[in-house]
Amino acid sequence: MTNMILILIIVFSLLLAVLLAVLFFHPRFPERETPPSLLNRQGSQSEPQMTYDHTQLYPLLKERYTDLDLFMDSEIMKEGILMHWKDAHDSDEKILLDVTEEKSADHVLHLLQRMHWRHTGCAYDLYLLIRNDCLAQKESEYYLRRLISEKINPLAAVLKETDGLVQTDENIFALISKERWPSIDFRTECDPDMCRQIAGKYKAKMPWKRQRPEDLKELKKQLPKQLLQKTGSSPENMAKVLPFMEIYYRPVIELTGEENNILRLTACMDDQLEEGIACLAGIFEKSGLAYGIARENRSGQNTRQDSPFTAALAKALCRMDRVIPLNYGDAMTEGWPGIDTAGFAPYFKNRDTAKETIEEFYRTLLESETAEH
Repeated sequence: MTNMILILIIVFSLLLAVLLAVLFFHPRFPERETPPSLLNRQGSQSEPQMTYDHTQLYPLLKERYTDLDLFMDSEIMKEGILMHWKDAHDSDEKILLDVTEEKSADHVLHLLQRMHWRHTGCAYDLYLLIRNDCLAQKESEYYLRRLISEKINPLAAVLKETDGLVQTDENIFALISKERWPSIDFRTECDPDMCRQIAGKYKAKMPWKRQRPEDLKELKKQLPKQLLQKTGSSPENMAKVLPFMEIYYRPVIELTGEENNILRLTACMDDQLEEGIACLAGIFEKSGLAYGIARENRSGQNTRQDSPFTAALAKALCRMDRVIPLNYGDAMTEGWPGIDTAGFAPYFKNRDTAKETIEEFYRTLLESETAEH
């Protein structure tokens, strides 16, 4: 009897050891992550995956400016190229020019090169952030926002190159944005093609109506007559000719960060943004698609105050005859929350004749008033 009990104890001990071993060594699987609810307004802010490596861009810039290292300190990252003008010692006010290589970077570097060799003073402690194009700006904005907030503190203002006017027959040079609209980013389980279909359904369902008539009236006063003549009276046609005007008629939807399937809604005011949210949420729910909030910027978070840089920007614009200083909202400037930001969109009819005009704009903005010409 005693032997039988001993055998049973040994057997049970072996079984228990095997069971513990299975439990200990069995792979653990993480719980399935569910998208944050639309109701609780919570979400995660993740970085889109970069599709462009800016370390490949720097050698191309060095080919065009063999003396680049003499007037610019450079930090080359996959996400972008951050430069600091070595001669920027005339001012304690730090500003950042956020430009793309496809449009303005070459003009800015050419101007700074000339200022360096002429020993021309600058009105600011100047930093330059160069990315390949607008897509690269969107992909790297989260990463660079954190990096630059740590490296350049305090940063007084940002002038960010952005999209604005469409190409026109007129010789229109630029559009300046001084205001940021409230917006919200939806993360979905859809691929980019399906996101485009959802955006199409939203545009078909969201009605056109004047959001802020007083702002629209003021905006029309600032637009050249030749542009207004092309837009016609219908808001649909006006938004087709001048895309930035759609927001004055309804909340705007945009596909951004395609690798992460983000749909961004932007509106003039919070209550109008809620109308867009309700419309888009209805489309998601009817389609049975999961969604959540990746990022949210309400108007209270986007308020900005006038600064010396804003005053200098206005002064530079007054000297230019081909700049439209419109006070329209631009979601892309949200990449720099809490920092005085203006959007800048250069457009021109003839690229060859525009170079001097673009450099004249930056020269008027950047050069110290005591500089000799």
